[in-house]
Amino acid sequence: MVLSVVIISDEDDCSVSDATMFDIDPELNTNDSVLGRLSSFRCFEFGVACNPDTPRVPGPRQECTPRSSSQFMPDVSDYADFLEGLKQDSSNIVVAGIIGNPTPVEVVIRNGRPKLDPSCSSSSGEADPAVRLDAFLKEFPERNTTTTICNEDLSDALTSIAERIASVLGS
Repeated sequence: MVLSVVIISDEDDCSVSDATMFDIDPELNTNDSVLGRLSSFRCFEFGVACNPDTPRVPGPRQECTPRSSSQFMPDVSDYADFLEGLKQDSSNIVVAGIIGNPTPVEVVIRNGRPKLDPSCSSSSGEADPAVRLDAFLKEFPERNTTTTICNEDLSDALTSIAERIASVLGS
């Protein structure tokens, strides 16, 4: 029996180990507070490390990876380890993502707040860079498939997922 996990998202992973990250306390909900304004940008700031590692400063980022020492967010490998622990034979796990492109990553300022520039867009909308989700999917070599959510037609993505599952079933 194959365990398949399919993630469809236009934002990156924002799973937390400390719910303080979502605190709406007015003292913490300012541009200058430790957490910054309550927005999905917190997920990037505390969940992704890039070069340069100055999350609130505008500009392009390179070499972005999940932040391994986040005080608020677990490492993506923790989720991979959890899934692997669910099956006696971990080769029977397939993960798939229809997600925002992991690159390019650029921080912009909009309405006085730091925000991620979308990494892709289509007539359906825009998607943030999915750095953490992409890294999670790569934890399953030969058992993953990734497609951009910004494709106008997602039928190829669904076909790719079905083919990946079929290949695992056949092995």
